[in-house]
Amino acid sequence: MAIADWGLAEVIVVNPDGEWQGAVMTRGEGPGEVQAPLTWVDANTLLVLDFGVYRLTTLDLASRSACVTAVDPAFLSPVFMSGEATFVAVQPDQTVWLGSCPEPGGRYELEVFDRDGTTLVRFCHPGEAFPLSPAERGEDAGEDTDEGMPDAWRSVLREVGESPEPAIISRIVVDADRRIWVQRDRPLPGAGNTHGASGAMYDVFLPSGRFLGSIRLPDDQRLLEARGRRVWTLHTGSFDEPSIVALEIEGF
Repeated sequence: MAIADWGLAEVIVVNPDGEWQGAVMTRGEGPGEVQAPLTWVDANTLLVLDFGVYRLTTLDLASRSACVTAVDPAFLSPVFMSGEATFVAVQPDQTVWLGSCPEPGGRYELEVFDRDGTTLVRFCHPGEAFPLSPAERGEDAGEDTDEGMPDAWRSVLREVGESPEPAIISRIVVDADRRIWVQRDRPLPGAGNTHGASGAMYDVFLPSGRFLGSIRLPDDQRLLEARGRRVWTLHTGSFDEPSIVALEIEGF
């Protein structure tokens, strides 16, 4: 397991037995160093997309040798600034995955590109946006509302009123089997979305775009990774203590 620590700009590795292997990448701009990491890992190689210095670092875990490939800032920055794509990721095979905004008529669209920009697969799926939560309407609903949201934000949300086009999807995870997990629930306004919404509903697809079904995670758990019928989630306890939980999917 590779853990990207944005605060320390480190990438930590933990072996399958849960033993802490320490940092394999640390803060910096040299080979094998990162500024703001996002990670993808296979059995022998760690790939890190570094938004801080616009590059993809390939690290051989056995020799700790690193190869650096520049990523054009013109590709990364507009993706997030424009709001026209809800997700971007580089996979271990170096394909690029993009999720677009909802299409008219209650559906959303996903598209996968090769490194040279060639479209590998593109598919649409029907889906109406979930109703706005009390927090999205600027209401105080106790446990359903982010306690960290400033009162001024709530006032603005109340003034804006019902959104005419709420987002149908909010996050995408490509698991170890290359299945595509599309999160349907939106995160609470003002809440961090690093690991998605808690207890979210996901639509699951094969790499070909074939729909497998939908699944909702247990409360207080956020999707990290999946392989076969095993799903790993981040669980947050009553005192905000984090733990990683392995779940088995039945009938999927």
